[in-house]
Amino acid sequence: MQVGQDVVMDKLREHARFLAEEPGGRRMDLRYARCSGATLSRADMRQAILVASDFRQAMMEGALLDNAEMSGIYLSKADLRGASLVGADCRGADLEEAILSTTDLTDTDFRPAEAATIHKNAGESASLAGANLDGAKIVRTNLRNANLVGASGRGAHFQQATLFKATLRGANFSSARFDEGTLAKADLRDANLEGAVLVGTDLAGADLRSARLVGADLSRAKLDGCVIVSGQEALPDDVREMVYQHFLWIASVGSMGECANFRGKDLSGKNFSGADLSAADFTDADLTGANLSKCSFRFARFDRALLRGANLTACDARAVSLKGADLSKATLRRATMTPMPVLDPKTHKVRSSWPSDLSGATVNGTSFARADLKGARLTDTQFQKADLSGANLMECKMDGVTFKNCKMTGAFVPPSNS
Repeated sequence: MQVGQDVVMDKLREHARFLAEEPGGRRMDLRYARCSGATLSRADMRQAILVASDFRQAMMEGALLDNAEMSGIYLSKADLRGASLVGADCRGADLEEAILSTTDLTDTDFRPAEAATIHKNAGESASLAGANLDGAKIVRTNLRNANLVGASGRGAHFQQATLFKATLRGANFSSARFDEGTLAKADLRDANLEGAVLVGTDLAGADLRSARLVGADLSRAKLDGCVIVSGQEALPDDVREMVYQHFLWIASVGSMGECANFRGKDLSGKNFSGADLSAADFTDADLTGANLSKCSFRFARFDRALLRGANLTACDARAVSLKGADLSKATLRRATMTPMPVLDPKTHKVRSSWPSDLSGATVNGTSFARADLKGARLTDTQFQKADLSGANLMECKMDGVTFKNCKMTGAFVPPSNS
């Protein structure tokens, strides 16, 4: 049954007297109550009992909820910007798509639910999926096993926070601070951690496949057993070490680790899926049948490399060099091979753009379906039985290029080559 705004306000007035220890005061108790859409902006609800209550889409910006009992609460799409939940018990809470920007979540408990409620089963994790945590204060907060898929926490302060086994897949935590906290065994696939402070952070066993860590500070971070590529355990020891050192080099913008040099190496059949191998050198390497899906290869060199039957699905291959490479029967579906801007080191303004280069590459039976090759160099490239369905070939340099028995349905090709 929905609790009306008038009833909520009456309880709020009684709660104010309770907090002031005045006669007639009564602690707010709205456990299991349905208060969706309630307006409680800047309300003082410290120590209130809101267990398993429903505050979906409630307006609670600037509200005080310090030390409130909120386990199993339903706050989906609620507006809590600037609110304070210091020390609140939010075990098993649902804050999916809630607005928590600049909210103070210091010492808040977001561990899995201890007991079953209307909205949660016992042991079910708290969810902040899709929530806006930009600029939030999340110091010493316990987010063990929490779901933060697709959440945004740009510039948020997670110092000493516990995110053990938390799921942050696809989340944007650029420039956030995680120093001295734990992200051990956390799922950080596709997460944006560019410029994040991870000093002394425990990342042991964390899944960092396709995570963006450019400019992140990993000083004293624990990285034992973190997953950088899908098949890293099957990689030869020397290759695995090169991948790890390259990961450090990328994340630290060159101050740690070393750029990988795989020139001439036999990497056939190896699984590098999800790795950031930007600027790595694969010249003359054998990558026949390798899994390179969802990798980042920006500015990487694959000149004369053997990539027959390799899987490069959805890879970021902007400004890649594949001159003379053998891509026969390789898969580059949804690959991005557009130019990359080159910045002037002094002015930091775009000085030029660096295109991808497939000049003279062998593309017999290769799939470029829905790939974006806009602006690529295709000089003397011979496309035979290639699948270019839905591919973008606009603005490409196509001197001497030929298309023979290719699938071109929906392809964007300059008029002279259509």
